[in-house]
Amino acid sequence: MTEDPSPSKPYSLKVEVNIQEPAWTEMVPPVAALAKEVVHETLANKEVWHLWPGAMPTSGIEVSVCFAGNEFVQNLNQTFRDKNKPTNVLSFPNGDLSKAGGAGSLLLGDVVLARGVVLAEAKRDGKSPVAHTSHLLVHGVLHLLGFSHDLNPDAEDMETLEVEILKALGIANPYEEIQGQRDTR
Repeated sequence: MTEDPSPSKPYSLKVEVNIQEPAWTEMVPPVAALAKEVVHETLANKEVWHLWPGAMPTSGIEVSVCFAGNEFVQNLNQTFRDKNKPTNVLSFPNGDLSKAGGAGSLLLGDVVLARGVVLAEAKRDGKSPVAHTSHLLVHGVLHLLGFSHDLNPDAEDMETLEVEILKALGIANPYEEIQGQRDTR
């Protein structure tokens, strides 16, 4: 667990990283540091808080990231979404952010990634595993904050934020690279 009490933001950030599938460390070295950097950059973007005016806490934010295998994610997907297949990323928000503003720590929730699915998608789309993992981490954290890609214009807003945050991380627009294919998570 890492705490980042940066003077440029009004809160400290704790990112708990669980590497359940050891092969993640070979696919995306150093995966824990990447998770912390991506979560930090996502939450530092002021636009991510627009759904919850006043929800940004002044003391602390906590996010849990789990790097798992396909079987684990498939079980979660079956249990919580009634879909019996692995998916690239699942997000489990902690609750209603409208009650979260002000003092006190805010537990945003959990983001879980499936190694096999992420690697297959990266290969299919000609992306590096680091770039694709970063994109999915941003995507997952945005879900924790209430963003959705189920309906337009929400999907466009979410995509725009993803591209902006990834650019700040030095990662190219993932939607341009796919050339017409749409994210179907």
